[in-house]
Amino acid sequence: MKYGDLFRLQPIQSVIELNQADDVDEALQLVGRFVVTPSLADALNRVALPQLSKKPGVEGKGLFVVGNYGTGKSHLMSFLSALAEHVEAPDHLRDPTTWRAAFTPLAGRFVVRRTQINASKMSLYDIVAHELTALAAVHGVSFAFAQQDKVVNAKTEYERYLTALKPALAGRSVLLL
Repeated sequence: MKYGDLFRLQPIQSVIELNQADDVDEALQLVGRFVVTPSLADALNRVALPQLSKKPGVEGKGLFVVGNYGTGKSHLMSFLSALAEHVEAPDHLRDPTTWRAAFTPLAGRFVVRRTQINASKMSLYDIVAHELTALAAVHGVSFAFAQQDKVVNAKTEYERYLTALKPALAGRSVLLL
């Protein structure tokens, strides 16, 4: 008998690219392989889940994930975005008894756009506008953000965007990573 007959080991993938979760099968595999450590569980319960829940009284904010290369930032964001995007994702959780109740209410409630910002001379406004415009196009909506030098308040532009996209969202929200 060989060790391979006793154990079925998956190859370890040391680097996860955020856009891997754009593929449904890959996203569900990422959810199934993700391990929630005790310290991450605390952060999920205190920070991420309340923001994604959209419950009354919770002010929607952006989340900023910071860490050194190889610490799992992209894996975490892929994990959360896959759960937010796909209604069947909680069925793939490694520890469903602990996390299914927490993630099921947000599963499938978001349309997701994943992007990576590397070296760029574009402003953050222009990057976000570009990515959200591409997301609208995927959903059959043509939308143009105002030029940055003409925008006094970016929030007004985002509200205009969400109003234009609302019919295509079918009750879902937008999640940009």
